[in-house]
Amino acid sequence: MIKLRTTLLTLILILLVSCSSKGSLNTNLLTAMDAKDQKRMALFVERFQNRKMDYLVAIQKSVEGTYTIYDVRSDGRAIHVRIDASRDMGGPNTELTCSKIRFKERNGLNWVRVGNCQGPDGKFDEAGLLSFSKE
Repeated sequence: MIKLRTTLLTLILILLVSCSSKGSLNTNLLTAMDAKDQKRMALFVERFQNRKMDYLVAIQKSVEGTYTIYDVRSDGRAIHVRIDASRDMGGPNTELTCSKIRFKERNGLNWVRVGNCQGPDGKFDEAGLLSFSKE
């Protein structure tokens, strides 16, 4: 029942977000992981560094063709990430709270990395969150 409710809420959120201001940086939905999405993510990072609130949803396709949904929000002091990997062969849902975020190039991709995080398995220094193709 909870999975169904979460899925319905996610679909409604995606529909609402995708209907607003297409073609601008005001969109909060990242799906292509291309230059436009990277620019929006860079705005998120900049807003966090300026202690401003922001919110976005990223849907990233895995190598196997399944999807992981990232619900990323900033209150200006911390970054709260909810990762829904239930579509990725029954992967777990994870929640992180982090105090750092940055871009880093690695293996031909631009990675968004979060740092100084608290997760379900305790604290950790840094981890890759999302990757964007270099264009």
